[in-house]
Amino acid sequence: PDDRVEYFNKNLDFSVKNCSKIVAISYFTKKEMIDLNIAKEEDIVVIHNGVSPLFKPLFLHENTSCFFDKYKLKEKDYILFVGTFEPRKNLSLLLETYLEYYSSTKHPLALVLVGTKGWREEHFENSLREVLKLPLVKRLGYLSDDELRVAYAGAKMFIFPSFYEGFGLPPLEAMASGTAVIASNTSSIPEVVEDAGILINPYKKEELLDAINLLDNDDALRLSYEEKGLLQAKKFDWEISSQKLYKLFENIVNDS
Repeated sequence: PDDRVEYFNKNLDFSVKNCSKIVAISYFTKKEMIDLNIAKEEDIVVIHNGVSPLFKPLFLHENTSCFFDKYKLKEKDYILFVGTFEPRKNLSLLLETYLEYYSSTKHPLALVLVGTKGWREEHFENSLREVLKLPLVKRLGYLSDDELRVAYAGAKMFIFPSFYEGFGLPPLEAMASGTAVIASNTSSIPEVVEDAGILINPYKKEELLDAINLLDNDDALRLSYEEKGLLQAKKFDWEISSQKLYKLFENIVNDS
């Protein structure tokens, strides 16, 4: 949005010039700052985001039936998307691919969309209107933290086709929830997911369709990605990140 661009154009340069260090949440972000001549490499420290331990596999949650009954869903019987509805999230790719998947599959999974309206939703208004006509598609909007955690854990697969992320927290939350992930191979996302999910070109519908069919039809493969995801998520610990940040503060104070 224009007001956001205007804010950063006005304030970012001043902030960079008047800080002791810059904390980047990914190596991708650090590289971009260097490539764009926003800051020098020695001024940037990478400290990854963590994931809350409250994101966990379905069998570790209590009273999950309340969620599934409320939204008329079955566990491990739906595809999940979580994110703001804006162009950057590339929701149109998921919607168009799901339409094709739905029409070509004998027993298709449901599609659950979680998130609030963002800017320029009109970019995928037509696709969204068509998809929402299907009986297996549910747009849940904003969910409470408790419901969101169960939504992640109960999905058969999580899809995140975003064009651009500075970090990409939703795929990490899905992996920590024991759910197989399909995500874009762009920006910071491969840094977070690595080989623990299926990475696809966000411009190629056929790659997303193939990945959906693969996880839908091959339970052994899907379970292997669930296990890989749980291990990958353990690398992103808020306790470790906070210790790194504390150490950075300490060094800055001592140096000054």
